[in-house]
Amino acid sequence: MKTNYKLQTTNYKVARGFTQHRFSTGWLSNGTKKHKSDAHGGLPSTTFPSSTSGKSGAGFTLIEMIIYLAIVSIILVTLSYLIIDILGGQTKNVAGQEVNQNLRFITNYLIKDVKSAQGIGSLTADTLVLTRPADDITYNFDGVSQKITRQLGAAAPVDLNSRQLEVTGSFIDLSYLGRTKNVGINLIVSYKNPENLPDYNASTTVEFSVELRGRR
Repeated sequence: MKTNYKLQTTNYKVARGFTQHRFSTGWLSNGTKKHKSDAHGGLPSTTFPSSTSGKSGAGFTLIEMIIYLAIVSIILVTLSYLIIDILGGQTKNVAGQEVNQNLRFITNYLIKDVKSAQGIGSLTADTLVLTRPADDITYNFDGVSQKITRQLGAAAPVDLNSRQLEVTGSFIDLSYLGRTKNVGINLIVSYKNPENLPDYNASTTVEFSVELRGRR
């Protein structure tokens, strides 16, 4: 028996990323529906995702890595200079505090001893001897060791400044016609800085005079 069928072509709209397959559709004379694939001639196919999808990039490119390293380097250099400035400021504060503390300590001793002394036993640029009812007091500027010492009576001299400092100075007799007894003192206190580093440059110079008030 001869079979006649009528072919119809159906077009399908396919979403992006999918492969489109078109099929021919017909009907047999007995009313049975028949499908014929125009692509493969076999069973009808469905729509599948396309295998040629784009790949998304991952990781850093060379230019991005160079920019990243440059930014990190700038940040690290800035932090390094900031830390150096902070440490340098702290060093300057320590040196300055050491100088000021020693200066106050030395001047307090000199003022107290000169005021309580009865007379001046001897006075040179480097040495001052103060007479008292008990033991005499001798001050001496040691130009070799760059320090000032205080000696009570026959006891051993005692350093008045710390080892981190250098102390130089001089004494002068400012007495007036035997009416008043005054001692002039020039004092220079400096932080030891053999390598001449800017952070350790700390020095103070004072000049003052003290009148002897222990005279009878």
